Amino acid sequence: MGRATLVTMIARHNPFPEFVDTWRIREVGDLLLNEIDQLGKAIIQFDPNGFGVLSFRRVKAEVDCRYMERGRSHFVDFTWFGTNDQSVSAGRGWACVLQTGGLMGHLFVHRGQDWPFMAARIKNLSRRRPLN
Repeated sequence: MGRATLVTMIARHNPFPEFVDTWRIREVGDLLLNEIDQLGKAIIQFDPNGFGVLSFRRVKAEVDCRYMERGRSHFVDFTWFGTNDQSVSAGRGWACVLQTGGLMGHLFVHRGQDWPFMAARIKNLSRRRPLN
């Protein structure tokens, strides 16, 4: 019998600063960029307190995150709740930061479609200096 991968830590407050940022979603499955950017530039944002935002296609949503470590790899699992074409919608997803610095993950619509996605960092919130 094989060994299960052990999740060594789960946290709401982000212990992994590499996620804290605004990420430009550049690929979602086989969708064209103009489909992804229907409401403006598609983004996903993670803040240090375990929350964020998601905007792609016709989805605008708040994100609730859980950060975890599996072996030596860091992941964020999240749920999202908002609107899709002005109707209430929800879903979930996950992401990890690649060695290249990009973000890779998967988005799921509750009782609907799902897509892999790729994103690139556009604004580094973790490097902001506190206001004095």
